[in-house]
Amino acid sequence: MTARAEHILNKLSRTKPDERPSFLRQIIGFLVVGTICTATYVVLYFVLRADLGTQLANFLASLTTAIMNTALNRTFTFNIRGKANLTTHHTQGILVFLFGWFLTALSLIVLNYVNPSASALVEMLVLTAANFVATVLRFTLFKVWVFSFSSQRNQRNFGASTAVAAAAAAMTIATVGDASPSEAPVASPTSISAEQQGRNS
Repeated sequence: MTARAEHILNKLSRTKPDERPSFLRQIIGFLVVGTICTATYVVLYFVLRADLGTQLANFLASLTTAIMNTALNRTFTFNIRGKANLTTHHTQGILVFLFGWFLTALSLIVLNYVNPSASALVEMLVLTAANFVATVLRFTLFKVWVFSFSSQRNQRNFGASTAVAAAAAAMTIATVGDASPSEAPVASPTSISAEQQGRNS
């Protein structure tokens, strides 16, 4: 990690816990994290490619950087701290990764079909273009699904809101019970007839 990137991440980490970062702040954080992960991916891909081949090297490099990407974006881009929903976030991050990996794998298949003798540099250019598309989709899915602040609030407040709703329902039932009219004595037909005869006499 470069000193400049580390400085920016440290600055982003000063956001108060559970405070929703601005859209610009999210973009900056996502770009910084993406730059770090892309550099890591390139190094891993070139190291693994010689022994494992293009597809397996791409998969392992993508998987490693996807886990890294989810963890860094969770903390620095979307300001989500602690262990709450950590497993869920990483599971969703893996699903997002699989979609991005499919795009890069498909790009390699197309390249090998069009130009079987393509050099490593050409492969990297094609993968970079595919990763750019995957990056845009990844940010969108992170923002509206994985790290959605509305879903975070709903998950945190679910128990509290349920308790409040139950208490409100109990109070409503008690209030309705207290406000029920008391039973009035019902006059019998005999007493009504006697009263009417008294008036007529």
